[in-house]
Amino acid sequence: MYDYNNVILETLKKYKNQTDTKIARSLIGQVKEFKNHYGNRIETLRKRVTEVRNNNNIKRDKKEIKTKVVIEKEFEEDKKSLEFKEDKKTLLEKYKHSVKTVSRLERLLDFKKKIESEKLQSINIGTSKTGSKIEQGCAIALFSDLHFEERIESKKINGFNEFSPEIATKRCTNYFSNLAKRIDKERRDIKIDSLVFASLGDLIHGFIHEEYMSSNYMMPMEASFRVFEILVNGLEFILKDKELKEIKFVGKVGNHSRTTFRPYTTDEALMSYEWSIYKHLENIFKKETRLNFLLDESYFSYIKVYDKICRFHHGHNIQYRGGIGGLTIPLIKYIHRANQQIQADMDFIGHFHTRFNLPNCLVNGSICGFDGYALKIGASPEVPTQQFQILDSRRGFTTNTPILTTE
Repeated sequence: MYDYNNVILETLKKYKNQTDTKIARSLIGQVKEFKNHYGNRIETLRKRVTEVRNNNNIKRDKKEIKTKVVIEKEFEEDKKSLEFKEDKKTLLEKYKHSVKTVSRLERLLDFKKKIESEKLQSINIGTSKTGSKIEQGCAIALFSDLHFEERIESKKINGFNEFSPEIATKRCTNYFSNLAKRIDKERRDIKIDSLVFASLGDLIHGFIHEEYMSSNYMMPMEASFRVFEILVNGLEFILKDKELKEIKFVGKVGNHSRTTFRPYTTDEALMSYEWSIYKHLENIFKKETRLNFLLDESYFSYIKVYDKICRFHHGHNIQYRGGIGGLTIPLIKYIHRANQQIQADMDFIGHFHTRFNLPNCLVNGSICGFDGYALKIGASPEVPTQQFQILDSRRGFTTNTPILTTE
């Protein structure tokens, strides 16, 4: 029987300062018996070599370790040697760096002397004239995704939100009050005598899904009448602002307010509870000369404000399935296709329940807020807000802020 340990011992005595791994590799590579027995299992043989070394007390010679004194001595010698052996290039680089440093310090010193010697000039800074006739702007307020009769219970959505007709009414009251404050605030800088009030749909929750028939707080017709009351009171409140010479009401229908189980294409507006709300509003305010209604039966509505074309729609025709890239890419593609029909400078949409801006599009938030559907798709909880935009007659679209609906 082949004596592996004896061969390992003789090899260790001869090459004791080599590592056990190196000895194992050498044995497998040079001795046939080791090659046949261990093959490529170098680590297995290395452990056996270590065991033989320890059993026979064969230790590797320790390398000479330089003391701290020796290292410090060599460092000082190297430093002195370097001082005398620096080549011309190194010295030149040091010289350039020194010149730059001196030059920078001299400039700082000159600047300090100039500040100390020069007398500061006073510059007249005044506030702009409030309501200047030169600066004029139009306020654009979006109102959508109220879902008036939707039942949202805190216990069913991890405490993120609570919603009922009473809460909906209060949030709408806050909306109109804060809209007036937004307009007053912007009047510090520009004259605002016109308002585009865009109601973009989904004001009621409707019966588009079977579960809503049992979960909603009230029937669609009842909810529609309550929304009608809110809009009548809201518009009357806005009309109290006598500085507003023109109010343009844009009425668009959403997908939740339809009276049919499936959405219609050409007659979508006429098959909607919201269309009835808007037509009744138009009749109520027919004698109010400052309030004009734009009620298109088409999916898009267009208004030209100054030199800008504004396009309004609910947004439910945009195909978006919650992809990784988010709403941005589908929205950009959709606007591009719409612009092939009529070129618009800005789109205003709702539907997605999130306040989101692109350079050529404003996506409105919601008034109902976070609900069971948002929880199901993994949406981020968002404070119930609506969009407010200023269109400056000279500068285009400028100030954009939220209209808060909660206290």
